[in-house]
Amino acid sequence: MSIWVTTIFLSMFLAVYFITSFHRPHLISDQETCVSNLQTIEWAKNKWAAVNNKNSNDVPQDSDLFGINSWWNTKPVCPSGGSYTLGNVATLPTCSIPGHNL
Repeated sequence: MSIWVTTIFLSMFLAVYFITSFHRPHLISDQETCVSNLQTIEWAKNKWAAVNNKNSNDVPQDSDLFGINSWWNTKPVCPSGGSYTLGNVATLPTCSIPGHNL
């Protein structure tokens, strides 16, 4: 009986290990993509502020940074489904997913 308990325990442990191992690279990739998106947003905010003589308290709208006649054609999207907050010029943009930050 003890060999069966050990076998079941070991099987469950290995299953959990392999499931989390395969899922982890996807999470890291999503996080890296999100951080890259946040860097793009920060770049666009700084360009907008410089060209339009904005101060550190000014807050751009999506239409100021993204669109046909803006700095970037489309607003980046978090691959994990988070939402981005632009913030004022002095504040780094943020994502609503924990761990996705500059």
